[in-house]
Amino acid sequence: APGSADAELARMNREGIVHAVLTDNSASLIFGANTVYRITSHLWRKNHIRIDVYFASAVTAPLGEAVPAPFNSISDLIFFALLRGGKYCAGIENCHPHVAAALSRCGYTEELMLAVETLSPDELEQFCSHWRKAIQEELGTQTIFDGKVHDVYDSRLTLPVTFPNTEACRLYKDPLTSWSLGQCVPTSAVAAWSAPLAPSHLALSISHLARFSFQYFDWRNKSVFKAEFAQHVWPGILSQMIYSVCY
Repeated sequence: APGSADAELARMNREGIVHAVLTDNSASLIFGANTVYRITSHLWRKNHIRIDVYFASAVTAPLGEAVPAPFNSISDLIFFALLRGGKYCAGIENCHPHVAAALSRCGYTEELMLAVETLSPDELEQFCSHWRKAIQEELGTQTIFDGKVHDVYDSRLTLPVTFPNTEACRLYKDPLTSWSLGQCVPTSAVAAWSAPLAPSHLALSISHLARFSFQYFDWRNKSVFKAEFAQHVWPGILSQMIYSVCY
């Protein structure tokens, strides 16, 4: 991948090349993945793995920590990441996930994305100053969303003058992938990737994967090989088998 692996996998998912993105975080949703299988690592137990399924069409589950309601769009997820921190920015100190989720539904997201795409640097700086002030005022109000009152008041939360990170906005909204301008999908895969494949055609060859791992990874010791497959390979294979049938 020329850029972020999360972004590359998200694009592959949208193109129908992979059923879903298996990960221990939710970054691929922000990059536009349709389906994400998220391994909740802190809930791992011996012989037990918890995997939560996220669909971009109805995101009702947490990003990092519990949030009470769905986001409206991918842009709202980007705004959430700007507030809470993510791959490209540290976020706002002491910004609670519930507050970040509520703010993302207050109508500020789309105008920020439009400003980042269309304004000059000087115009963008001026826009962000007014935009940031409006959000700061929002932190002391109650916002109606979906017929319910969501209190986003947080007197401790102060937005710094460096917020929002506009470069992070650009990287999230238009990430570098093999489909980006100036890049290309690997030529050996163009024919195979020209159209989405049926689930039965995406079956993984365990023998080929084992041979590849033995040749290119330092997994040549039998016990190491078994341990690495158990930790990194079998959970994904099992999930693919289950969800290709269930979903």
